[in-house]
Amino acid sequence: MSLVLSPLLSLALPVAHAGFAPALGGAVEVQVGEATYALPLLRTEMEAHLSGDLATVTLTQSFANPLDVAVEGTYAFPLPADAAVYAMRMTVGDEVIEAQIRQKEDAKAEYEAAKREGKAAALLVQERPNVFTQQIANLVPGETIQVAIEYAHAVPRQDGGYAFHFPMVVGPRYTPAGESAGGESAGGLEAWALKDYAPVNTPQAVDPDRVGITVHIDGGMPVRAVASASHALEVSEDGPDWRTVRLAEGRAIDNQDFVLSYQLEAAAPAVGVTTWSEDGQGVVSLLIEPPGEGVAAVTPREMVFLLDCSGSMSGVPMDASKRFIRQALQELRPSDRFRIIRFSEAASGFSEAALPATPENIRAALGYVEALEGTGGTQMVEGIKAALTPEIPEGYMRMVVFLTDGYIGNEAEVIELLEAEREDARLFSFGIGNSVNRWLIEELARAGRGVARVVRPDEDAGAQASALAARLQSPVLTDIRVDWGEAPVHTATPTQPPDLFLGSSLRIMGKVDAAGEWPVTVHGRVGGAPVTLPVTLTVSRDAPEAGALPVIWSRSLVEDGMVDYLSPFNTPEDRERIQGDITALGLKYGLVTQWTSFVAVSKAAVNPGGESAASAVPTPGVEGVSARAYSGTGGFSGVGVSGTPEPAEWAAILMLMALTGWRFSRFSRDQPSADQGR
Repeated sequence: MSLVLSPLLSLALPVAHAGFAPALGGAVEVQVGEATYALPLLRTEMEAHLSGDLATVTLTQSFANPLDVAVEGTYAFPLPADAAVYAMRMTVGDEVIEAQIRQKEDAKAEYEAAKREGKAAALLVQERPNVFTQQIANLVPGETIQVAIEYAHAVPRQDGGYAFHFPMVVGPRYTPAGESAGGESAGGLEAWALKDYAPVNTPQAVDPDRVGITVHIDGGMPVRAVASASHALEVSEDGPDWRTVRLAEGRAIDNQDFVLSYQLEAAAPAVGVTTWSEDGQGVVSLLIEPPGEGVAAVTPREMVFLLDCSGSMSGVPMDASKRFIRQALQELRPSDRFRIIRFSEAASGFSEAALPATPENIRAALGYVEALEGTGGTQMVEGIKAALTPEIPEGYMRMVVFLTDGYIGNEAEVIELLEAEREDARLFSFGIGNSVNRWLIEELARAGRGVARVVRPDEDAGAQASALAARLQSPVLTDIRVDWGEAPVHTATPTQPPDLFLGSSLRIMGKVDAAGEWPVTVHGRVGGAPVTLPVTLTVSRDAPEAGALPVIWSRSLVEDGMVDYLSPFNTPEDRERIQGDITALGLKYGLVTQWTSFVAVSKAAVNPGGESAASAVPTPGVEGVSARAYSGTGGFSGVGVSGTPEPAEWAAILMLMALTGWRFSRFSRDQPSADQGR
């Protein structure tokens, strides 16, 4: 029997191993013969402060080692794709080490040197826009290492309210055979390549108390309608403008994302202004919503429904997708034409060409949709080609409605194809599931000049389809630009503002070099007619309240750079230059990026000699995702459970569990709660 560490809170049944994408969670594992079992040793605390529509989050992971040997742990975890990770601290005993930002290669070298010297060390790396890995070196027996990560992001305003999202688990990933996750198949875009850290398993029994969540809402005005579609809540009212939100059951397992919605009592203006300043220097933010007036274009539409029918969509996600499409078909206008395309290993359609939206055709389409099933891999490229390649019927506007969980590894290739082939079509992406690949869902909408939404399987998918129909029949604010006038604002982001549909909003930020008051005008077009949205920009000499704005602005500059980097029209020289620009931004503003990482090293050696056992990292399966996505076949990253332990193996496991359980209970008692830490 051999022991390895991977920092997750779970007990796994035996699994068949294969070299797939990184394990996404963490666990202590015991190797018994050919089988691997996971044991509990992690506590995670998430504490968020929401100031209006700006979020600052502290994510604390506490790891304990109950074994008799030092260990090195590697674990992966998700964060919002737009999270500005600006600080990290490692606590080892009484020593608190502030992590330093370094170029990725330098951070890795510093970490490896510390590991050889027997020092405790932590290395935080961004592997994908929404997936990070943390390595912990020299976690010695009987000790704990605590790593706290701080990040900030804007809370998106959607459909009249605010939606805070804390991702807790990364779903499986499918990469087509012979393709790399962002490698040469995507024009050399290896920036977001998945790595094979260790064999992946899917724990069948995990600690239900792994994660604690606390959210403080400071609305700056009365707060109302606090709710969660994912978890039962306990909401405390600390005055009309304040709420404290916790999980009703105290803690939770990390097998689905946490989502929190809330509303602020005052009606939002067409352009909302937020500023942060210090000594007259600062950052300004304009939150723009489309005007309600105007006439929507009545151009006939070719509606293309593109449905992911891969194995990961089997069961609950597929049922939700069918409800969505059934309602969407009923919402078609008589002047519309439509196609339905399903894809998994290959793409096929309900019809060879777009059909008129007659009652007879819609009835036949409903029967076709009802018979669809989720099975096989996710050849998303084939689905995109089938949706975009045919010629658009003359006089029609193509609208692609894409339903998927986004569980692929070759995202860059898909985005590249969409940008190259879209022409005048618009794509609206809907993530279906409890923990979808939100970065891909949002990037599909950005590249497709549409809107992204996430639909949980237990939500009313039909209502979402009706909302889409209303959105498509409402005026769109296009060609958005800001005339800053005499205001000393520069380095505005995003550089390419998207179009705005009903229920969506856009944040434009910029650096301001002086205090004062200036008129500013937002220009755009609705239905082809020009519109102007005037607003007054007031910048005080010192306005510290919106303290998250500077890091959110600098992170948006990084996002602009990555959009440029992933463009299919770049040369290798262009990408090299952009990589240098993004690296410089990360170092200047202290942010984790694809090419900058945080590293923390203890002063003294804690493990003389530096010898330690390496780790593997399993993950709980995403709630509602079929076991087919974890089968280890067809390119999915994940392996299935096979067999049960022999009696002799169970005896060894139970002995280790008894030892580990005693030590972990002592570890849990020694850790402060979120409330005690404040």
